[in-house]
Amino acid sequence: MKPGYFWLLIPLAAWSGYQTARPTTGPENKAGTSLSSSPRAAEIRAWSARFEKATTADLEKELLALLANQDSPDWTDPLKLLCARWAELDPAGALAFFEANKVPTIARHHLLKEWALLDSDAAWATIPAGKEGGYERQAVTRMLLNEDQDTFMWWFRQVRGPMPDADPAWLLVAERHLSEFEEVANGLTAELAATGGRSNQYSGLFALIARVRALKDPEAACQWAQGLDSMVRDSALSSALYQWSETDPLAVWQHLRADGKIPDSTMRLIGKLVLTKLAKENPAQAIELIREAGIQADRTEAIEAVRSSFPHLVASGKLSPIEAYRLISSAKAQYSVLGLNTLPSLWRGLSGDQLAEAARAISTEPSADRLDDALGGIANEWLRQDPQAALAFISEISDPNLKARTYSGLFRATYGGHTDPRHQAELLAMIPEGDRAAAFSTYVFRYGERKVGEGYGGGNYSGPPLQGDLLAPLFEKLPPSDELNRSLKVISLDWGEQDPSAALAWAATLKDPTQRQTVYTSAFEGWAHHNPYAAADWLADQKESPDRDAAALPLVQNLAKTDAEAAWAWSNSIRASGQRLEARASALKAWAVQDPDAAQAAYRQISSGLSAAEVSKLSSCFTGS
Repeated sequence: MKPGYFWLLIPLAAWSGYQTARPTTGPENKAGTSLSSSPRAAEIRAWSARFEKATTADLEKELLALLANQDSPDWTDPLKLLCARWAELDPAGALAFFEANKVPTIARHHLLKEWALLDSDAAWATIPAGKEGGYERQAVTRMLLNEDQDTFMWWFRQVRGPMPDADPAWLLVAERHLSEFEEVANGLTAELAATGGRSNQYSGLFALIARVRALKDPEAACQWAQGLDSMVRDSALSSALYQWSETDPLAVWQHLRADGKIPDSTMRLIGKLVLTKLAKENPAQAIELIREAGIQADRTEAIEAVRSSFPHLVASGKLSPIEAYRLISSAKAQYSVLGLNTLPSLWRGLSGDQLAEAARAISTEPSADRLDDALGGIANEWLRQDPQAALAFISEISDPNLKARTYSGLFRATYGGHTDPRHQAELLAMIPEGDRAAAFSTYVFRYGERKVGEGYGGGNYSGPPLQGDLLAPLFEKLPPSDELNRSLKVISLDWGEQDPSAALAWAATLKDPTQRQTVYTSAFEGWAHHNPYAAADWLADQKESPDRDAAALPLVQNLAKTDAEAAWAWSNSIRASGQRLEARASALKAWAVQDPDAAQAAYRQISSGLSAAEVSKLSSCFTGS
């Protein structure tokens, strides 16, 4: 069997009709008309009593009153009862009244259905021949499905439709009348074969038959399904396998692996379904089955089938937190996505004491895998219940890298995504000052989808939302460090795009020259990405300084995308040689694409004064090396 065979996520909505428990009989009136249940039972009884002795004249008035409120969802049940009474009195006269008063078609269908329950031959004869009559017979037959099996089958044999849908009543009828369903199905496909038509429109009918067959002998049902026409084979086989999985999912898994004729789409659909069922009772077995089958680790649909069972098992007490963690971490690198997708959210619903116990136990696990994801997920849930206890636990972690990564998990929303900026700042303020910069910079590196220092990468930043005016004050008193610089850089980068004047004003208040230049440059980079021409106008009025040189580099890089000649002019204004060379190279490379002759001429004007290293770097802008 091919590795990764089972794992394309396919919506199961198309099969919902064959996955529902069998229905019980609902409330019925004396004519057998199905009515909606309990919430409106008293109101329905009142309508029934009202119509019980009504005359045709009474019914005419009642119908016209109902039609005035036909946009209301509550008009259907009284309409059914009204039609039931009218069918007893004068169905032909009712149809004439409907036509004369342009009553909606749905009322005509209900009346014909009620008439069919009393006299199918007469109701059938009333419907005209031709295409429109065919549609009407289909509609009436569908309504009869939930009324009376024998009457429904009388119509279904002749109409040979409609096709089964999500209503579980189809299964009840098909169990009792299987041979007749098969006769209808075979007759339809034979006609299509004779005329060259396509039988996929009957896939629902064959799927229903396959499920009924599988109730008695699932292996034989699968064999029967595989012998069908290719247009209906897959749906029938999937339905048989689904029914089999209800009673013996492990047997279905073994059948999937052993039978080389099962289509890929069916393997994926049913394989995921089977794994989900198995994992609800025994996730260890489900993980082992994935391994045995050689499922590729990057097929996350397979992992999702198992992953979704863990939170429920832990919350219900069927699996302890430490047992769940050990089981997930046992997959290690081969299925690391299992831990990545499960551990942050595994702890929902646990009490504070359970979270504390889980955190202590997991933190001492030997050879722990994805320990930071587990502890971060616990801390995030714990923080909602007892912030002081959660933060105290993290602050006592001895490994500084693990501590920072665990803190970073706090900024992840419990149900996925990122916290909003205000809550983000509130969380950051709760973290001790000595841990704050490392925690925040780790968070940005892990979840920002853009490494600090790589710039905007074309403006595709989609990381956590940041709000500089809320975050900046929380870093002002922290001692210098690489983590602080990284934090300041990403905060000021976003802040510069959102509100450059505020970001640059804050930069001017910083006393440490390294921090000031970091914030100044990053804020300007954000501004230059958002509006390079406004940024250029502002920078042109600033005095020459190291800060101005540092800010000019990202300006050049952003201007070069659309106006390489202007970027080149700015690059030549930079005094610091290293930054000037980097800026010139960015401008010249873009200019060589936009206007190669002009770029060559500009380069020749300055080439005589360049060092060998500068010549090598700038000349490569024309060769693409």
